[in-house]
Formats: sequence, C-alpha cells, structure tokens
Amino acid sequence: MEAPPQCRSLTIRGGSIIAEHVRIIARLLLSSTVVTTLDLHGVQIGREGAQALAGALRGNTTLATLNLSWNNIGVEGAQALAGALQGNTSLTTLHLQDNNIGPEGAAVLAGALRGDTTLTTLDLSWNNIGYGGAAALAGAPRGNVTLTTLYVGGSGIPPGGNRALAIILRRNRRYHEVDQVTAPTFSRVVRWVGRIHSVTSSRIYESRLWHLVAQYAFATPKGRKDALRAARSHTQ
Repeated sequence: MEAPPQCRSLTIRGGSIIAEHVRIIARLLLSSTVVTTLDLHGVQIGREGAQALAGALRGNTTLATLNLSWNNIGVEGAQALAGALQGNTSLTTLHLQDNNIGPEGAAVLAGALRGDTTLTTLDLSWNNIGYGGAAALAGAPRGNVTLTTLYVGGSGIPPGGNRALAIILRRNRRYHEVDQVTAPTFSRVVRWVGRIHSVTSSRIYESRLWHLVAQYAFATPKGRKDALRAARSHTQ
C-alpha cells in the first residue's frame, strides 16, 4: 500500500478503528516517503495498535508529528513506542495525552529519551505518572539536549517535580539556541573531543561523547570561551 503522492498528513479522529485498519496505516507509514503528520486522536487503537505503529516507526524516515492521545495504549504501548524512538531519526513531536501509561510507562519513555536526538516535544499530560514518572523524566534529559517542550499537566506531579523538569527544559532550550549561533565552535570542540578520546568526528555523533561536547561548548559563556580556546590548541 502506498500513500497518494500529495498526502503529507493523515488525520482520523473520534470513534474507533479496528485493528486491521491500524495495521494498514502502519504499512502505509513503513512504505511512505511523504507523510509527515499522523493524527489518530481518540480512535481507541489500544496496546496492539501502538505496537503496530511502533514497528512502522522503526523503518520510517519522514514522519515528524504523531498524535496518539486518548487511545488507552497503556504501559505496553508506551514500551513499544519507546523502543521505536531509539531507532527513529525523524519524529520531533509525540502526543500521548491521557493514555493510562502511569509511572512505569513514563519511565520507559524517559529511558528512550536518553538516546534520542530528534524529539523536541512530548505530551504526557493526564497520564497519572506521579512523582515516580516525573523523577524518571527529570533524569532523562541529562543524556538529552533536544527535548525542549514537555507537557505533564494533570498527571499528579508535586510542585517540586514540575520545577525540576522546568529547569532541565530551560537548559535544553539554551543548548539549542547556542548551537544555532555557534556552529563553528561546536565543530571545533567535536574535533578536540575526538582527539582526546582517539575517535573520529563521525563516531562522536554516533556515541554518547557528543554529550561531553555539549558540556564543554555550551555550559556557560566562560565554558564556551574555554572550549574554543582548547579546541584551537588541539586542532591547529
């Protein structure tokens, strides 16, 4: 099955769709090179539907926005999507509002965020993730500098948890803003870290060493200055 040549967005909202229809949509995603938005808000795909779509996400390279809010995917659905995130390189926005994923589902998604380099917006509102889910999410961005927007309203998180998440997201926004302005500095620090760890620049982008690059280059204005000075001394 192939998507029509001009079809960049697919929306099905309300009511419910049967499992076979979800599998058809999954096959479409797997073969499509044009669809960038899929909105299945409130169609009750459940755990099995989420698992089918997760399988397609692993092989899809164009979908940027996925809305699965109000679908009761549960913990197992969240686990499937978390696995897909680790192999996907195109998804930037994921809506999972009111899906009964709880603290366990939030924790597995947090684990996926540590290795994700594309997702910028995640909606987990009304999922009752509580303090445990918030703690897992607060830890995830330590290995992630791309997530800048996280919705967790109505999820039973105490004020302290919300503040911790807000601080980390602000840090990621700062990284993103600096990255846009100081690309030459970033590339020099990449070469510097590569020399210290005896790896090529391409290998850095495939490993966790790029977090070390971010630490040196973006932590503070002084850190950026010191990183540039060190990079010059190691690459000239």
